[in-house]
This record gives sequence, structure tokens and C-alpha cells, in this order.
Amino acid sequence: MANIGLRKPFFAPFKSTGSGYDAPAALGKAVNVKVSINKAEGELYGDDALDESDSEFSSATIDLGVTTVPIEFHQSMFGHTVTEQETTYNVNDEAKEGGFAIIGVEKVDGKRKFVANFFPRTKFSEPDSEYDTKSGSISYKTPSLSGTVKPDSTGDWKKDKICDTEADALSWINTQFGVTSG
Repeated sequence: MANIGLRKPFFAPFKSTGSGYDAPAALGKAVNVKVSINKAEGELYGDDALDESDSEFSSATIDLGVTTVPIEFHQSMFGHTVTEQETTYNVNDEAKEGGFAIIGVEKVDGKRKFVANFFPRTKFSEPDSEYDTKSGSISYKTPSLSGTVKPDSTGDWKKDKICDTEADALSWINTQFGVTSG
């Protein structure tokens, strides 16, 4: 398999009452993503040799580059106050946990596959801002978000499904968010 593309980052905060997610929304367009797994590891030595070793999931870090962070995410993702086109950032604002999904494009045995990735419990931190003055060429600066993935109440921290079409991948992602077609 070879990773050849990336599409459609979605985020949906947890509902404020009850369980489940609010409606998922597209978080700009995907530029890049890296998921790094953090492990708890331990070794037990006995009689001058390694006797036991364990390595298990602790958390994961998601570094996500997107084309833009739409204004509504400043409220739904980071807890800021948003009115029309104005955002107020307060020191007491708290980022919200929710579900995150993205579609990876792979080539397997010469065929294109769409891998839907779903992280049921993710919390992103505020992206840094960077601007440059125009010079002889145009330079694009895009937001980069960093998130932490934790296991949900069942211990699941990620689900993925290999699909033949992008539409099938999107449909599966919607099901993970609890969206039913109607």
C-alpha cells in the first residue's frame, strides 16, 4: 500500500447534554496529517535477561494542516465567542473534545482505495497564526492544528475502514458521528 492522498477533515464536538456528537462539519481542506502514537512501555528483567515486556497505547497526537479554519470552529472547537464575522478570544475559553475524521487515499495492488479514519475522542489546541508580506512571489501560510487523541469509554481510540469509493468512506464516517440519512 502507498499513501497517495488526503481529503475531508471533519470535526464534531460532543453534545453538551447526553451522549453522541453535534453535527460534523468540514474543517477546511486537508493539507497534511501526521498521527503519532504515544505508548506506555515497560520491561522486567530477571536472571540477567529480559523476562517480560509490554507496550500499550497511551494517547496519540494529531498534527493537521488545513487550508483554513472556518470561523464557526472558533466556537465549536475552541470555545471562543463568535458573532457574525467577529471572534473574541478569552483566557477562560476551553477547547472542546469531540470526534475527528479524515479520508486517506491509498494505492493497493494498483487500485485506488479510500481509507476512512475516525478518532472518537479528540481535543485540538488553538493554531498559531503566521502572516508574511507579499514579495516577488506569493507564499501560502496555512493553519496547523495539534490534537490529542484519548481512548473513549470502551477503550477504542481509532477506527478505520477501507472503502472502494470516497462516497462510501464519507457514508461510513457519518455513521460513526451518528448521522443517519433520511
